[in-house]
Amino acid sequence: MATKFKTKALELICLCMSRFHIAIEVRSRISCANVFIQFAQRLNCAESLKLSLDKEKITFNHPTFHCDILLSQHFNMVTDSLINLKVDEDNAAFRMSIKCIHMEDKWPSDETYWKEIDLLPQIEENQEVSLRCSNCDFVLCPKQTYNRVRAYPSSSMELSDFFCHHRADFGEVLIPQIQDLFYGFECIILNRESLQGMIRAKETHLYCKRCLKFIGETLFRDKAAKLWSDAFTINGASSCRNVFPLNNLNNIQRLMFKIVRESSSTMPLYGNVHFVKVVLESKFPNRKNKYLLLHMLEKHLTILRGGKCEEVDSSMAQQKSSQIDLIPYRAFKLLYRLINCDQDCKRDDKSHIQPLLMYWQKDINILSLKISPYLFSELLDELERNTLLLPKMYRESTDEFLSSYLFYN
Repeated sequence: MATKFKTKALELICLCMSRFHIAIEVRSRISCANVFIQFAQRLNCAESLKLSLDKEKITFNHPTFHCDILLSQHFNMVTDSLINLKVDEDNAAFRMSIKCIHMEDKWPSDETYWKEIDLLPQIEENQEVSLRCSNCDFVLCPKQTYNRVRAYPSSSMELSDFFCHHRADFGEVLIPQIQDLFYGFECIILNRESLQGMIRAKETHLYCKRCLKFIGETLFRDKAAKLWSDAFTINGASSCRNVFPLNNLNNIQRLMFKIVRESSSTMPLYGNVHFVKVVLESKFPNRKNKYLLLHMLEKHLTILRGGKCEEVDSSMAQQKSSQIDLIPYRAFKLLYRLINCDQDCKRDDKSHIQPLLMYWQKDINILSLKISPYLFSELLDELERNTLLLPKMYRESTDEFLSSYLFYN
């Protein structure tokens, strides 16, 4: 089967992956694959380009080049099953049936990743350490020992379930003492007096006194301080290190699996379906809030992309040939929407919050999490980068949500 596109010299498009991008969504349970191809140049300005399919490869053929996308190690295509072919200026997309799928058997389970979420801080009780700004190395908290290093209740946990002895005011219990260190997801909570004279405060925001890096915020009416783990380092007797150890998952991957796990624990039905929604909130150094609405469509989607490009001998002197082996990844597929709030962060004033955001926040089935502005920005950058893997016609929706991926494995 062949589909022919009218084009004007598109030289060496397949000799370098920067000339075109291909992403293939593989859904083994329904034996189908969605193929998205984006070209670096518009298809309406070259002389000819032929796209051919057989059961083991996708072939691009042009008078000056020949490129094979090899798929046989992953699956075989049913070549007469191609449907939903769409072509615009620089994109092509289609769907096809597949068989003999070889890639779905060895992926780890969710529980394997859950073990990587809750990291213990690299601080031992009664160990003398100091906290320093990760930007300028200024001392945020002088050397001291912590008698208690304890986990802090997560956002999905009821406070009454966290304590075995109930009290009327849990807030008093959650305020750390001078020699207490509480830790949560990518943060620690200290008594506010531990940072006295070492930081600058503006409303509820805390900044490094030397470089003014935004490091955290106050809690419990300024009685406690919440510091983001990506804003400071720990200094012990002879080493400088992050508060949480590095592991097999990066911070974005840990965040996504935390969302899946907490959604599963608070709403058990989510353990059997892929649809999960979450509101991510972050306060930024300018004291304004940003929100990210995430709608997780699939949490175990296999995607073929990237891969090694190798030149091969060609029987035609003027035609350069290459082969590309795609690499399988696991990914979350999701919709996302960024909401900026132009007004300053105020505890009780919600007049600036958009109706859609308020609707999501009031829904008891939608998880809400606060994360650091640095993790928030890193996540948004990756979403924006990966959304470009999809052609524009599949990328945008009518309600201002964008489709994207977050990869792991």
